[in-house]
Amino acid sequence: MRTPFAPLLVLSAGLAAIPAAAAAPAREPVLVLFGTMEVPKRQGGILRHRQDGQVAEVLVAPGDEVKLGQALLTYRDEAARRRLEAAQARFEALLAESDVDQAAMGAARDELKRAEQAVQALVLHAPAAGLVTDVSAAPGRTVRARDEAMCLLVPEKKTRVAHVVAQPQKGIRVEEGRTLRVRVGSDEIEATVQTVKHRRGQLELTLVLERAPAQDAKGPVGVRLDFTPLAQAKDGT
Repeated sequence: MRTPFAPLLVLSAGLAAIPAAAAAPAREPVLVLFGTMEVPKRQGGILRHRQDGQVAEVLVAPGDEVKLGQALLTYRDEAARRRLEAAQARFEALLAESDVDQAAMGAARDELKRAEQAVQALVLHAPAAGLVTDVSAAPGRTVRARDEAMCLLVPEKKTRVAHVVAQPQKGIRVEEGRTLRVRVGSDEIEATVQTVKHRRGQLELTLVLERAPAQDAKGPVGVRLDFTPLAQAKDGT
């Protein structure tokens, strides 16, 4: 059973330019379509600490959208950072020598690489783009490898395709390939109209979303689509 239609689509139909002598600027009329959209679902996942240590800083909070590879938190390990500084100093000192031993240079380069990798491991990165829903880690907290750090909801690729049902309106033409913005609650996502069908008095749109909405819901929800329409069709349809 479908839910009642909610405000969905806002289109601005452009008007001819107003002469400079006009007393007030022109206001574009707004056409509102009503409809619903199935919210793409996400797969939940628990991110775990990869090492023993102490959390230095948490860089995200519940509700944050993160990108692939984004830093989520850092660990405190001053010894590792000191080893990196020392390795960098030794390597730079060898580079400054006019007659450097190649074996010593190779050993210093390897030592620097290991020190850099150790410091890079002090950052937990997002394994995929998604929505942070819960954070267990906290600055100053001592953790062990495999302890839960936070939860991340990751959208499935196939759910980037959304199906919208709306009530058509005369005087506007929605065409395939149009770029628009989808608003689900306070979330705003770019999308492209893939297909447009008129069936049983309803306007059915298939949209390709840039990403899944932050909102995770069961069943259809009211959404709003904003975009600048094409010129009105001459036949008024």
